[in-house]
Amino acid sequence: MTIDGSAHIQVAFTLLEGAGFRDHIDPGACASFGAMSTARRRRAADTATDEAAEEVRATLSAFVRHVRGATGSVRTTQGDTLEVLAAHKGMSIAALARARGVRHQSMRLLVADLMSEGFAKSAPDPSDARAQLISITALGRRKLASGRRGRSDFIAERMSERLSPGEQRELLAGMVVLRKLL
Repeated sequence: MTIDGSAHIQVAFTLLEGAGFRDHIDPGACASFGAMSTARRRRAADTATDEAAEEVRATLSAFVRHVRGATGSVRTTQGDTLEVLAAHKGMSIAALARARGVRHQSMRLLVADLMSEGFAKSAPDPSDARAQLISITALGRRKLASGRRGRSDFIAERMSERLSPGEQRELLAGMVVLRKLL
């Protein structure tokens, strides 16, 4: 049986609802439009798409907040900056500030904190002897991995407790559809 993308998203909503996120889900967000005229269906589809987009945003936001809160891994400026550093070999403070959308001075202070805690290090920029490149250390990578592992463990536990094997497969199929939006 083939399920279209909107059905996958509806399945994801249903599974999230069953996993304890009922207060954050509007069951009408992905309603069927079979009985409508074509023009009305197009207008309703635009509205439904907007409503579905809001439902996806709200549900995913609630899910992320719930998992982070339950695992004690709330977002921090340090953690977000380490995530950026983990994705790059080395960055200047100016490039890091741009990537994070903060002022250079704020990033300079944050990098100094990360370095003092052993999560980041600096090295001369081979293309500019006056500049330094900031990179994540092994300790910084372990800190990120520990947080990710805790969140993944929590989600896996919740899935095994609340979802049948079939529902788990449906949720993964919905993730494939959701990933197309990235």
